[in-house]
Amino acid sequence: MKWNNALHRSLLISGSCAAALLIGTVAKSLVAQDIAMYWAIDTTPLLWGVDTFDGSGFGDVFLLDTVLFAGIYGAEIDADGNVYVLAGGVPPLADLNLLRNGLVVHSWSGAGWDMAVTPAGEVFVLREESGGSWFLSRLFEGVDLDVTALLPELGPGRAWPHIDIDSEGTVWCLFEDESGQTTEAVLARNGVPVFSVPAGCATDVYSTNLSIDSNDRVFVMAWSTDCQSADDVWVVYRWADGAASLIQSGLGLDQPDESVPDDFGVDLHGRIWILEDETNTYPVGCELLLDGSLMASSDDHQCQGMSIQKTRWRDLGHALAGASGDPFLTASGSMQAGDPVYLTLTGAATSAPAFLFVGFSELNATGFYGGTLIPNITATGLLVILVTDGAGKIELSASWPAAVTPGFETFLQYWIEDAGGPFGYAASNGMVGVSP
Repeated sequence: MKWNNALHRSLLISGSCAAALLIGTVAKSLVAQDIAMYWAIDTTPLLWGVDTFDGSGFGDVFLLDTVLFAGIYGAEIDADGNVYVLAGGVPPLADLNLLRNGLVVHSWSGAGWDMAVTPAGEVFVLREESGGSWFLSRLFEGVDLDVTALLPELGPGRAWPHIDIDSEGTVWCLFEDESGQTTEAVLARNGVPVFSVPAGCATDVYSTNLSIDSNDRVFVMAWSTDCQSADDVWVVYRWADGAASLIQSGLGLDQPDESVPDDFGVDLHGRIWILEDETNTYPVGCELLLDGSLMASSDDHQCQGMSIQKTRWRDLGHALAGASGDPFLTASGSMQAGDPVYLTLTGAATSAPAFLFVGFSELNATGFYGGTLIPNITATGLLVILVTDGAGKIELSASWPAAVTPGFETFLQYWIEDAGGPFGYAASNGMVGVSP
């Protein structure tokens, strides 16, 4: 790759400075977002808690006081790492309580169904009061706003709702509609149904959950019973640009009392994580799978549900394959002043020169060495020259600077010398982070 000499001199960060950024963090190369799993243990009294998974295993167990709380309806992690738990209460506590990092911050009467958080820390709580009335509350900076109008009409014949929120504040709801002769799993956008999961040969389709990735693509999981084998079958559909696509499917698990996955989530790269009960253990344990491969397990827990941490990063795609396929760039960190930001490149050519483009606007130059150059470094920006290790990996970390304007965008992409690329180079996917 032949660089303009003046540009090279003005933007190059020396190898010694860049080397100071190198770290060895296997966890962040696998998972750019923490995963919250909430569970129960069949003891007397019944125990509830939340574990988090950061790529190396479950940890940071959060136990609920069983004298005060009676079950968990949901657990979420915002972009700053705050853990929110929606839990049922025992007098003198209210029926339903929202906890933030272990402290009750809001309470309601009635029961809880689901919750969602945005990267900015807005919390949406779906709840049901006595008499069967459904409500959706939006909490932010101490204000509780009723946004029930953004739900589909729920009540008799419509049940088991799940919610998530995209980057525009759109409320997505997956629910079961039993108002007709069959049960349907229906996806609604701000209260308006837009998609029903196809039934295939089955009569009834049941909802599991929904998840939204960093590019606002909506994923729904549902299940039904195969009419030929009588096995339970689960499916994952992606809803984007007004159309649905089947992404994954599988047969039910081989455990009689847990025939479908307990929950699922989609990370910022569009990878599907599934939470399911282990087989051949009693009490059952939980397994966490990434695209079908076992990533972690936790013994003696009955899975209740999971969620994937919200993030201020988005995957922009546009990787250019080399000899070993697409190099893969992950980015993580809250982007709060002084907090660490992690960048990890994997799947690149080994011991090869690698050029990290850091831009503050988007270029999207197509045809650039056979691919698309995403960051714009022609006016401002950085070009960091590094070398991949023997595994085709580079791991970097740095503290996020102070006084960055809210909404400021940082675009990142690697280009790597690779004889398998169309012009002797491969490129990673692009990433963009938006400062809070």
